Amino acid sequence: KLMDNAYNIMKYQDFLNAEKATMEVIQEKLDVLTRKRYDYYRFEHDIELTKVEIEKFYLPGDEAILKMKGIMRRQQVRVDFFAMCLSCLKQQGWNMKEWSQNERRGL
Repeated sequence: KLMDNAYNIMKYQDFLNAEKATMEVIQEKLDVLTRKRYDYYRFEHDIELTKVEIEKFYLPGDEAILKMKGIMRRQQVRVDFFAMCLSCLKQQGWNMKEWSQNERRGL
């Protein structure tokens, strides 16, 4: 059981690392999109806007940015799930080790 648990810990650590890498890629795409949308509102929009107006009113309501933030939130849920699984597997390994030691001692 302890060897299976060690394998599962490694497997879920790989899953967690892959999901974190995906989240970093999504974050980079969100940053690029935000810069493009900022440039659009700053230089190509019909109305002349200040930096504060763009950042406070236009960017938070931009549909493309909202969609990308939704994707980011879903990815964050995946990362949190694998982190929770990994934490539980590590705790389970500790509990199995304690149980086997107690069995040997006759407790």
